[in-house]
Amino acid sequence: KAKAKAGKAKPKAKKKADKGAQWSPEKVEKSLIEFVKTEKAKGGMFTVNDDVTKLDRKLELEKIHSDKIVRIEENGRSFVCADFKDSNGEKVDVDFFISPTETGELKNIDKIRVHKINGLARYDWEFKNGQWVEVVKK
Repeated sequence: KAKAKAGKAKPKAKKKADKGAQWSPEKVEKSLIEFVKTEKAKGGMFTVNDDVTKLDRKLELEKIHSDKIVRIEENGRSFVCADFKDSNGEKVDVDFFISPTETGELKNIDKIRVHKINGLARYDWEFKNGQWVEVVKK
């Protein structure tokens, strides 16, 4: 048997990373926090356009629901729910759809939607035919 020598190890050949293989909820959460900080630094507040009221909401991040970070596609595309406080005092629940880089960090925010205002949901989610589908509240 050959003995391993102390010193430098041989570099391993790099494999092309699979986007889904590097995914973790911790990476998704960290990426979203950085995204919010970066956007906030640009204009002093994290601003989201409310597609119902057509107003820009100036938001302060309060909590990311770590238990609700879900990988929704094999390539690592993820769903994240986060709570914010609007500058007008309302509690705003925002849903994010995120695409990762090959190493699992944030590449794109594909969609941002205001889900709840002060706990009142505008829509819900149902699992149908193997995927999550948005259901409009009546």
